[in-house]
Amino acid sequence: MTDGCCDMIVSSSIGWTMPIRPGWWCHESEVRSVTGIRNEESGDTEVTEQDVYRRLADHLHCLGMGYPVRDDLIDILKENLTPVEAEIALAIPTNVIPLSPASIDAILQKLHVSRKELSDILQGLAEKGMVFVGKAADGQEGYALLQVGFGFPQTFFWKGDDTPHARKMAVMVAKYFNRQVTAEAYGSQTKPFRYIPVGKSLSPSLQAVYPFHMMERVIEKTKLIAVAHCPCRVSYKLVGRGCEHPTEVCMKFDELARFVIGRGLAREVTKEEALQIIRITEEAGLVHFVDNSEGDIKHNCNCCGCACWTWAASREERYLAIFSWPPIS
Repeated sequence: MTDGCCDMIVSSSIGWTMPIRPGWWCHESEVRSVTGIRNEESGDTEVTEQDVYRRLADHLHCLGMGYPVRDDLIDILKENLTPVEAEIALAIPTNVIPLSPASIDAILQKLHVSRKELSDILQGLAEKGMVFVGKAADGQEGYALLQVGFGFPQTFFWKGDDTPHARKMAVMVAKYFNRQVTAEAYGSQTKPFRYIPVGKSLSPSLQAVYPFHMMERVIEKTKLIAVAHCPCRVSYKLVGRGCEHPTEVCMKFDELARFVIGRGLAREVTKEEALQIIRITEEAGLVHFVDNSEGDIKHNCNCCGCACWTWAASREERYLAIFSWPPIS
């Protein structure tokens, strides 16, 4: 279906409706490379290193929660991916909802590399936190591109580390996500976040329009929970600004929890510990956000007004389109 601007991809299994960014470059078959990726239409394999990163930026823009194309984005890609890794990323599908891995065999169809070589490169990207790893439709291990708000740029900061690379990424990410880029990234018809109050009742009419779970219920129904550091407050501190709110309060559930735990980006917690985290964030005056899905929720942010990209922006009324408003009360 279409809304006149973007084609929409729907997954009834988890309740997602995601926009697919339009553009002449949004064709999965248009992939070419000097190191193995071929153009399915022309067979052309000659491309410069600069072209690889530019094409990858265009490719990432086609995601449902796509990356606005800017020179600053290309700089971030160059800092974190080799040209070969960038070319491999070009073969990973974009017409998917967040955290929906493609199998290695599906990715391999667009490549002139061996299955083992592809697997090794994808594993390397996963170790860098540059792609998501999970079960593909065939039950085998698969890979997905990180989408804005669903791993990018959070993987740089979830560990809470203060390293030269983390500091560099904090500066580069802050430069990239200016007002225009943030509004463009989050300004789709389907909003990526919802406000979830703690301990509030839902009226039947509101539940019909906004069938959102309270945080206690979100935690109760999940099977695996991880807690990471808040990427907003971590990056805020890395660029020399202050925020006294707790940082290790960013929770991930089920598939996303499995990914961040497996990559050392977060630690596993029990449901009792997760509920305690919610109580701590409530006492600290933080606001609870979750991804905007009518099915299983994958992550929860507990946001402050001083450092967090989402809540600080909404307080200033710059990017109200980021959220599904009004809040449930």
